[in-house]
This record gives sequence, C-alpha cells and structure tokens, in this order.
Amino acid sequence: MKYPVGFICYQRGIGSKPAQKQSQRSGSDRCPKPIGSSSFFIKAVRTAIILIAVLLVLISFLGGRRGLYPRYGKIIGIEYDYDCYIIEDLAGFIWVYEGIEDLSIGDDIAMLMWDRMSPDSIYDDVILEIR
Repeated sequence: MKYPVGFICYQRGIGSKPAQKQSQRSGSDRCPKPIGSSSFFIKAVRTAIILIAVLLVLISFLGGRRGLYPRYGKIIGIEYDYDCYIIEDLAGFIWVYEGIEDLSIGDDIAMLMWDRMSPDSIYDDVILEIR
C-alpha cells in the first residue's frame, strides 16, 4: 500500500517502535486506507455533491426578490408642490410616496413594499411602486 509522504503507520508487533492505540477496526493492520483508494474518492465526490446541493438551495432562498410584500391603502392627501401622495394603509400607518402618478384623493391603491432586509420593523420600509 502506498501512503502519503510523511505518513507513519505501525502494525502491531512489527518494527522497533511501539504500536499505536488499539483501533476499532478488525485485523492486524491498524493503518487507515490510503488516499488513492476508491472508497475515499467515492466519499469525497458524495460530500462535494451534497455541499453543492446545499449551496444551491441556500442561494435560491437568499437570492431573488427577498423582502418584498404588498400593502393596501387609500390616498388621503396630495402635495402638488413636491409631487407626493400621502397614503394611509389598512393598518393605519401613514406613508408618503414621491412620484408622478394619475391618482386622486380617495383612490384605493396597492403598494409594493420593501422591508430593507429588516423584517422586524415596519418603520424603515420603503414604497417601491403604487398601482
């Protein structure tokens, strides 16, 4: 058997040095299988495939349009000087949206919101668009 460079293996009762601790493996050879063995290669390939699969799953969950959610409300005011709409959502929160839209007071709207990757607080959320 070929072992990696610098690898020392003792067999029980052979050589001038004392044997290592008894291992759980049967037989007189207490040395591990060499790196070039087929079982090592199969385990390495299996481990690599599992790691790649886990990374792909994590990327699919973490990537994309994370943190977006819809919110519904009503236009309660318009600031024509600043092109701003004042919106009250169904929960009673007041939002301001800057943008030129063809809306009037009393219109029901749907807002696409982004939580800025902090789902615990609504106070830093942003309106991306309204419809």
